[in-house]
Amino acid sequence: NLVIGTAGKGIDFSNQTATSVTGTTNGSELLDHYEEGTWTPVAGEGTLTVHSAHYVKIGSVVHIQMYGTYDSNSSANQQKITGLPFNVAGGNDYGSLAINSDADLGYNLVGQIDRSGPWVVFAKPNNNKATGADMSSHFVIFSGSYPTH
Repeated sequence: NLVIGTAGKGIDFSNQTATSVTGTTNGSELLDHYEEGTWTPVAGEGTLTVHSAHYVKIGSVVHIQMYGTYDSNSSANQQKITGLPFNVAGGNDYGSLAINSDADLGYNLVGQIDRSGPWVVFAKPNNNKATGADMSSHFVIFSGSYPTH
Protein backbone atom coordinates (compact mmCIF):
# COMPACT_ATOMS: atom_id res chain seq x y z
CA ASN A 1 0.00 0.00 0.00
CA LEU A 2 1.20 3.48 -0.81
CA VAL A 3 -0.29 6.19 1.39
CA ILE A 4 0.45 9.88 0.77
CA GLY A 5 -0.22 12.47 3.46
CA THR A 6 -0.17 10.11 6.42
CA ALA A 7 -0.19 11.25 10.02
CA GLY A 8 3.61 10.81 10.12
CA LYS A 9 3.92 13.08 7.05
CA GLY A 10 5.57 11.93 3.86
CA ILE A 11 5.04 8.75 1.89
CA ASP A 12 4.32 5.60 3.90
CA PHE A 13 5.19 2.25 2.31
CA SER A 14 3.14 0.42 4.91
CA ASN A 15 2.54 -2.91 3.20
CA GLN A 16 5.69 -4.66 4.46
CA THR A 17 5.74 -6.20 7.90
CA ALA A 18 8.66 -7.63 9.81
CA THR A 19 7.75 -11.09 8.52
CA SER A 20 6.68 -10.22 4.97
CA VAL A 21 10.12 -11.04 3.58
CA THR A 22 12.09 -13.84 5.21
CA GLY A 23 15.35 -12.74 6.81
CA THR A 24 14.71 -9.00 6.64
CA THR A 25 14.34 -6.45 9.36
CA ASN A 26 11.64 -3.85 9.24
CA GLY A 27 13.06 -0.36 9.57
CA SER A 28 11.12 2.82 9.17
CA GLU A 29 9.27 2.80 5.87
CA LEU A 30 8.33 6.46 6.05
CA LEU A 31 9.94 8.51 3.32
CA ASP A 32 9.81 11.72 5.30
CA HIS A 33 12.63 13.82 3.96
CA TYR A 34 13.54 15.24 0.56
CA GLU A 35 16.11 17.97 0.11
CA GLU A 36 18.31 19.22 -2.71
CA GLY A 37 20.94 21.91 -2.94
CA THR A 38 24.59 22.74 -3.41
CA TRP A 39 27.53 21.90 -1.17
CA THR A 40 31.06 23.26 -0.75
CA PRO A 41 33.79 20.68 -1.46
CA VAL A 42 37.21 21.48 0.04
CA ALA A 43 40.54 19.92 -1.05
CA GLY A 44 42.52 18.10 1.61
CA GLU A 45 45.75 19.17 -0.12
CA GLY A 46 46.11 22.45 -2.00
CA THR A 47 43.16 24.22 -3.58
CA LEU A 48 40.17 22.91 -5.49
CA THR A 49 38.28 25.14 -7.92
CA VAL A 50 34.70 23.87 -7.82
CA HIS A 51 32.72 24.24 -11.03
CA SER A 52 29.58 22.52 -9.70
CA ALA A 53 28.58 20.55 -6.60
CA HIS A 54 25.02 19.39 -5.97
CA TYR A 55 23.26 16.95 -3.65
CA VAL A 56 19.87 15.31 -3.28
CA LYS A 57 18.85 13.73 0.04
CA ILE A 58 15.93 11.32 0.05
CA GLY A 59 15.19 9.77 3.42
CA SER A 60 18.54 8.58 4.77
CA VAL A 61 20.36 8.38 1.41
CA VAL A 62 22.42 11.26 0.00
CA HIS A 63 23.43 11.45 -3.65
CA ILE A 64 26.28 13.86 -4.42
CA GLN A 65 27.81 15.20 -7.62
CA MET A 66 30.92 17.35 -8.03
CA TYR A 67 33.10 18.76 -10.83
CA GLY A 68 36.29 20.56 -9.90
CA THR A 69 39.93 21.20 -10.80
CA TYR A 70 42.89 20.92 -8.42
CA ASP A 71 45.66 23.50 -8.41
CA SER A 72 49.33 22.61 -8.88
CA ASN A 73 50.40 20.58 -5.86
CA SER A 74 53.44 18.47 -4.93
CA SER A 75 52.11 17.00 -1.68
CA ALA A 76 52.75 13.32 -1.00
CA ASN A 77 49.79 13.29 1.43
CA GLN A 78 46.50 11.64 0.56
CA GLN A 79 44.24 13.91 -1.48
CA LYS A 80 40.68 14.02 -0.19
CA ILE A 81 37.61 16.19 -0.41
CA THR A 82 35.86 17.32 2.74
CA GLY A 83 32.71 19.38 3.25
CA LEU A 84 30.14 16.68 2.45
CA PRO A 85 26.62 18.03 2.93
CA PHE A 86 25.67 15.39 5.57
CA ASN A 87 27.56 13.03 7.89
CA VAL A 88 27.98 9.42 6.84
CA ALA A 89 26.11 6.88 8.97
CA GLY A 90 28.20 5.05 11.57
CA GLY A 91 29.21 1.43 11.76
CA ASN A 92 30.63 -0.08 8.59
CA ASP A 93 28.68 2.19 6.27
CA TYR A 94 30.57 3.74 3.38
CA GLY A 95 29.61 5.09 0.00
CA SER A 96 31.08 4.67 -3.45
CA LEU A 97 31.64 6.99 -6.39
CA ALA A 98 31.80 6.86 -10.15
CA ILE A 99 34.84 8.97 -11.14
CA ASN A 100 36.10 10.65 -14.30
CA SER A 101 39.45 12.46 -14.24
CA ASP A 102 42.31 13.39 -16.54
CA ALA A 103 44.84 12.34 -13.87
CA ASP A 104 46.96 9.89 -15.90
CA LEU A 105 47.93 7.45 -13.17
CA GLY A 106 48.07 4.42 -15.46
CA TYR A 107 44.79 3.06 -14.12
CA ASN A 108 41.32 4.14 -13.17
CA LEU A 109 40.64 5.71 -9.82
CA VAL A 110 38.13 4.17 -7.45
CA GLY A 111 36.11 6.54 -5.26
CA GLN A 112 35.13 5.98 -1.66
CA ILE A 113 33.17 8.09 0.78
CA ASP A 114 34.92 7.43 4.06
CA ARG A 115 32.78 7.61 7.20
CA SER A 116 35.73 8.56 9.42
CA GLY A 117 35.92 12.11 7.99
CA PRO A 118 33.55 12.21 6.43
CA TRP A 119 35.41 12.74 3.19
CA VAL A 120 35.89 11.51 -0.34
CA VAL A 121 39.12 9.67 -1.18
CA PHE A 122 40.42 8.40 -4.51
CA ALA A 123 42.00 4.96 -4.35
CA LYS A 124 44.28 3.34 -6.89
CA PRO A 125 43.59 -0.35 -7.70
CA ASN A 126 46.50 -1.34 -5.39
CA ASN A 127 44.52 0.35 -2.57
CA ASN A 128 47.03 3.20 -2.23
CA LYS A 129 45.28 6.56 -2.07
CA ALA A 130 45.87 9.24 -4.70
CA THR A 131 48.08 12.03 -3.36
CA GLY A 132 48.02 15.77 -3.83
CA ALA A 133 50.78 15.36 -6.45
CA ASP A 134 48.78 12.65 -8.27
CA MET A 135 45.80 14.99 -8.64
CA SER A 136 47.88 18.15 -9.28
CA SER A 137 46.40 20.35 -12.03
CA HIS A 138 43.79 17.71 -12.94
CA PHE A 139 40.03 17.79 -13.03
CA VAL A 140 37.78 15.32 -11.26
CA ILE A 141 34.10 14.65 -11.84
CA PHE A 142 32.22 12.23 -9.63
CA SER A 143 28.80 11.19 -8.46
CA GLY A 144 27.80 8.72 -5.81
CA SER A 145 25.59 7.90 -2.88
CA TYR A 146 26.04 7.26 0.81
CA PRO A 147 23.87 6.54 3.87
CA THR A 148 23.40 9.20 6.52
CA HIS A 149 21.80 9.39 9.95
